[in-house]
Amino acid sequence: MELHRLPESVKLILRRPYVPKPDTRLEHQRTMKLPAMLADLPTQCDIGGKKNSQGNTEYWRGYKLHLDVADGQIPISAVLTSASLHDSQVAIPLATMTTPRVTYLMFGVLALTVDQILRLVT
Repeated sequence: MELHRLPESVKLILRRPYVPKPDTRLEHQRTMKLPAMLADLPTQCDIGGKKNSQGNTEYWRGYKLHLDVADGQIPISAVLTSASLHDSQVAIPLATMTTPRVTYLMFGVLALTVDQILRLVT
């Protein structure tokens, strides 16, 4: 590439040192303990707005209650945050809170014939 032919504005950009992006909250949460994760979440009352798919601006004010629920919509864990916090930011702390409180049952789907099932149980 012949640098002398590039516009000066492009040359300035190419001369800038590379600065990596800081880690996101989700990347930090992977190595944090639960109290640190919860302390990192914003909890103040806030006001915000965004345009919906129809082009209308929707506004909000207040807080958001994030729940992790079991079958039958029974709440297991809850976190209260600022209303503007995206739900993904609370997923790891909620899962971390829930894990010691429940027993996970994993069911595998097996493709067995009736004869194979009868051989297993007899």
